[in-house]
Amino acid sequence: MRLALGMMVLGSVVPTAGMRACVDAPPPARLHTEIRTPRSARLLTPTEVTELRVGCFSDPTLAADADPLGDTEPVFGPAVAWDEACTAFGFRRDGALWSRSEGAAYAPGDTDLTLVFDEDRVGGVGVSFLRDPWRAEVVIRGVEAGAPADGVVVPGDRVLAVNEAPVRGGRWSFIDAVTGEPGTPVALTLLQRDGTLREVVLERASIPALR
Repeated sequence: MRLALGMMVLGSVVPTAGMRACVDAPPPARLHTEIRTPRSARLLTPTEVTELRVGCFSDPTLAADADPLGDTEPVFGPAVAWDEACTAFGFRRDGALWSRSEGAAYAPGDTDLTLVFDEDRVGGVGVSFLRDPWRAEVVIRGVEAGAPADGVVVPGDRVLAVNEAPVRGGRWSFIDAVTGEPGTPVALTLLQRDGTLREVVLERASIPALR
């Protein structure tokens, strides 16, 4: 599933209960992690992404609000393993855009882990945001200069729907909806500060690494 956006700001508190700490000692056989995309059916390598991390959760629903840095370990670093069964999710960063893989079951002693991402390339619109869980809305916090949203979306706008589907769930639900293949359109239903409803259509683009 896609989970990336430009300039993502992790604005809500991330629950930690149920998340499994990664232990330094690998199992007797080193845990081998493969990162694949279904369209190309090939492995991704460290040179193809800015950063690649993995986290494991006893409750998979907690991944909906996971911090891709704070709740994960680097995939291409030292060997990692977990001391209890959990569901693993990969977090991949291309430039400023994060995407999340499908969940993969893990049991202590497993020696192989395959993480599958939906797309080879990820495009976003270049906004940072805070999630308002009480009103099921996303509040725009900032816009990256030169990004598709620049000059169209402004801080303070509230995103009520993406492609006419109401914003629901955790922060990753919004990211899943708003990101996709660069060059494809995405429609945002905005509630502006003056109370005006507005729909804008943006063309997704690769967002460069933040300066």
